[in-house]
Amino acid sequence: MIKTALNCITIFLLCINFSNAQSIATPEIQNLYNQNYRYITYLGMDFSKVVLVGDFSEALGVGGDASTKNAYCKAWNNLVTGEFEKYDIKALVNNKNITTNLEGVMKLNYATKVDDLSGYKEPDYNLQALQQHFNEYALPTDKGLGVIWLIESFNRNTPKAFIDFVVIDMASKKIVMLKKLQTDPRGGGLRNYWAGSIYEAFKEVEKNFTKVWKKEFGL
Repeated sequence: MIKTALNCITIFLLCINFSNAQSIATPEIQNLYNQNYRYITYLGMDFSKVVLVGDFSEALGVGGDASTKNAYCKAWNNLVTGEFEKYDIKALVNNKNITTNLEGVMKLNYATKVDDLSGYKEPDYNLQALQQHFNEYALPTDKGLGVIWLIESFNRNTPKAFIDFVVIDMASKKIVMLKKLQTDPRGGGLRNYWAGSIYEAFKEVEKNFTKVWKKEFGL
């Protein structure tokens, strides 16, 4: 009985320590929340691991036409550069110094095979799987922080979008912040329909970044 109780206490303490570890404001987190920090790069929307559930023939093209897939990846990424007042990446992390470099992520998007994109359920990547993915990134610099949208899944049957907001340390490629979001698509046409879910993800991060998540780190 005593041994069982001690084991329960040990497990409880481990849970507390794990929870606290997730809330420590590391130097990278402190930089992320420093409005004057000048080394944050927006890296784009990564579709290279996306799973499209339901009928996405319009995006995948007839017979798996890569040019059609690439056009949609580009169109969704261009939301930030083309409609920057609506999809405001600087407001996202409350930092006017953030710069944009989409080259590496777009190369990943273009290299993804059309046949690998369709599936029957959302993948729900864990931290380890995501870290392995980011370890393979070709980054434009090894300085500062990188901000990424990793699109896990667009599910046309539900309909739901599963989108990860990720911040990595550019030197080590280690994940600094990971927030998994579920959003609702809306709008006319395939491009705008899922752009609606991306917009909702932007608003969700803007709402929580300084008001909720910052407090989690005791800042």
